[in-house]
Amino acid sequence: MTDEKKLAWRIANKEKKKEYDRIYNLINKERHKEIYESNKLDHYVVYLLPKENYVGITNQPKERMYRHNSKGKDTDNWIVLKTAINKKEALVLERLYHKQGYLGTNTGKPKKNLTK
Repeated sequence: MTDEKKLAWRIANKEKKKEYDRIYNLINKERHKEIYESNKLDHYVVYLLPKENYVGITNQPKERMYRHNSKGKDTDNWIVLKTAINKKEALVLERLYHKQGYLGTNTGKPKKNLTK
């Protein structure tokens, strides 16, 4: 199928696909939630993407690397730098790495209401 035909099909079936996706998501909502929850670790990891010079935290490494890849970041040879019991501890460790010059997004002060 050519790109023009694909585009024409998408336009012609936009509403039908939207309804299909809505029903699919309703039916599979619990299943997706179970899969999502089953991939969580009972601790957090502070990780490094060496080629990106990026440090971050997660309790779902597989999901996080997938999201980095989808945004064009190179996740090959990612490394666990530290582990932490909870998110608050992981954020503190992550900020220490950011202060050393690693890239990342959590560079501000810790939030007061973090319980995990």
